[in-house]
Order: sequence, then structure tokens, then C-alpha cells
Amino acid sequence: MFYDLVIKEPKDNSPYAIAKRASLFILVLNFVLFAVKGIVGILGDSFAMVADSLNSLTDVGTSLALFFALQMASKPPDDVHAYGHGKIETEIARILGLVVLGTAGAIIVGGIQKINETQSVPKDSVIVVAAMAIVVKEYMYRFQARVARQISSRSLQADAINHRTDVGATACVLLGTVIVKIGGQGLAPMDDLAAIIIGAIMAFAAGRVVLSSTMDMLDPMPPAEMIDEIRHLVRTVPGIYDTEKILGRKVGLFYNIDLHVEVDPNSQVLDAHHLGHQAVELIKEKMPGIGEVLVHVEPHLSTEERKKLFSKSRRG
Repeated sequence: MFYDLVIKEPKDNSPYAIAKRASLFILVLNFVLFAVKGIVGILGDSFAMVADSLNSLTDVGTSLALFFALQMASKPPDDVHAYGHGKIETEIARILGLVVLGTAGAIIVGGIQKINETQSVPKDSVIVVAAMAIVVKEYMYRFQARVARQISSRSLQADAINHRTDVGATACVLLGTVIVKIGGQGLAPMDDLAAIIIGAIMAFAAGRVVLSSTMDMLDPMPPAEMIDEIRHLVRTVPGIYDTEKILGRKVGLFYNIDLHVEVDPNSQVLDAHHLGHQAVELIKEKMPGIGEVLVHVEPHLSTEERKKLFSKSRRG
């Protein structure tokens, strides 16, 4: 139901609008989890649950920053940013990953410091809330992963993966609390051990986000399937013989493409220009994940003709 409300809003179904609605929905759920876990963790004498609430607090920050990043990234190009503002989404993801790494480190240190202290046995409410949180987080993962696939959003995909790691983190709280409840006071340090494991899971997830966002900033090529689809579409345009080269990089939610097409070497400039526009319109119509397409027109030549042409240009 909520997925349909986010995806099928009739007023604006653009990828950025969908991403912003999804991030707001996730923000609300994360805040509720943070508040409930924090209260129950403090009242229920569970440092692991408190640590998990801090994990949810970082998720609140992630969702909030992601929303504002998407808001900025959706701004159209201007005189200063000719290719738009999409890179801000990637940069925000990297910064948030570093923040989560710091939080994870603090949780691990706190767990190590408390593990030898005398502690109380967590209350039953911790088990109930942990079980409920696992169900909610798994739903959040499935919801956001589905939206991310729908609009090809790297930041939403990274956030969805974070929800799945949160399931494992909260499962540690649940398992640790159950063990302590069964074993009594002697196994109370298991609660702190669960907190340390939560910190490690957070650090691992944050490291993946930092690594993936850093790689995106280095402008990797689009997936091979996308390149193949572009090549197939271009070859269906009458008058275009083939693609000589296809380059691309991701900017926000879209890929910008540099496309080299081969046309009749004897064609008029205006005709070749028209063919290029046809290719661009077809690609944008069939592939919503494509942003800007810059077309370079090349003469369609045999291997021997190319050698002769390049040989003449060198002599000239």
C-alpha cells in the first residue's frame, strides 16, 4: 500500500520526487524506532538496545540528509553547474557513511568499557521491542530496495542495505537479551557483547557506503547491459550504421552519455545532425534512467578507409 502511494503519486512521478517521498516515509519510521528503542533500552537496563537506538538515530540523520540531498540534486543545471547538481547525492552519502563509522566506533569502545562492569539483567520489554523492530526494519529494507530498483538510485539502494544490516544488529540485541534472561546475572556481559557486534555491523555497512560513493565520484562506466541497450536502440535508427563509442557516467539518479554514431560519410551536415537528434529522442524515450546524451557524428568507414584517412591526417 505505502509503495503504491510513493510510486504512483499522480502529481509528480519523476525519479527525484519518488526518491524524496520514499526518504520521508523511511525518516518517520526511523524516528519512531529511535524513540522506542531508546526509551525501552534505558528503562529496560539494556546497553545493547541503547546502542541500537543510536544506530536508528544515525538512520534518522541519514534519511534527513538524503532528503535534502535529493532536493538539491533535483535542481536544474545553471550557469555554474552546467551538468546539474546530481553529484551532491553521492557526496552526502559518503559524508554520512563517515559519520556512521564514527558512531560505530563509539559504540564498540563503550561496549568494551562496560563489559566487565556489574550489570542488571535486561527486562522482558527489550525482547518484545527487538522482535518488533526486526519486522519493521525488514519491511523498510524491502520497501526501499524496491523503490531503488524502480528509479535506479544508488543512495536509496545503499540506505536499503543499511536497513538489512540493522536487522542483523537488532537480532544481536534479541539473541543477547534472551541468553542473559536464560543464564541470569552471570551472562549479563552478553548484552555488552551484543552492543559491540552492533557497532561492528554498523562499521561494515558504513564502509560499504563510503566505498561505493567514492567509486561513483570517480565516474565509472554504466553497466554493460545499459551500454548494450543503447547500442541496440541506436542501430534501429534508419541512417545510423553503428556506434563507434559509448561513454557514460552517473550524475545523481541519471547517467549522462557521450555517444559516437556512424553515418554515411557523404551525408549532409544537417541530415547527420537530424539523425543524432533521432537517436537522442529514442534513447530518452525508452530508457528513463538516462539524463543528457551528447552525440558525436562519425563517418561510417571500412578498416582500410580509416587507415587511409588517419594516414592523410598525420601527413597533413
